[in-house]
Amino acid sequence: MPEVSRLLLVVALAGGLAACTATTPDAPSAATDDGAAPAASERGEAAGAAGESGLEAGGAPTTELADLDPQTRRRVELWQEAMRQIEPCLRPRLAEIDDVDEAGVVAVQVEYDDAGTPLNADLQEGAQDRMADNETYRAVVNAILNSVQECAPLTDMPEEEFDTWRLFPVVIRPRST
Repeated sequence: MPEVSRLLLVVALAGGLAACTATTPDAPSAATDDGAAPAASERGEAAGAAGESGLEAGGAPTTELADLDPQTRRRVELWQEAMRQIEPCLRPRLAEIDDVDEAGVVAVQVEYDDAGTPLNADLQEGAQDRMADNETYRAVVNAILNSVQECAPLTDMPEEEFDTWRLFPVVIRPRST
């Protein structure tokens, strides 16, 4: 089974992107109560993979959670909670895919109902052609879709903030970007 040492999850926000790096269980670090390694995002950070530049591919800045305005910070916190619930289902599926990085950037926008059940998922523009041409891309999309279903419903999501967490992107980027 191929090793996936890190995956980069990106949440789209009004006015930009915030990137959060998650370490998979096979990488060395302290484990959380669900057996997964704690992500930088779970420590209240947003970290990028581009090293010293602080920029993701495409120029999206990485930033500290504390530097965000309160509304954006809350959206990131809710996204982090949703990803915390999805990641245990997603990580094993991604680990089964040979060279996940070959898929390039994979983005799936998931819509939930107020009970935390996924209603539908939209793929990024051009995804249909990429699914036909790139077996790895198709496998990553299917991993995301199956993981969202398997880990449903989202729990402990505040009903009063439903409009904030109703739509969430799950974005997987190659480690090399």
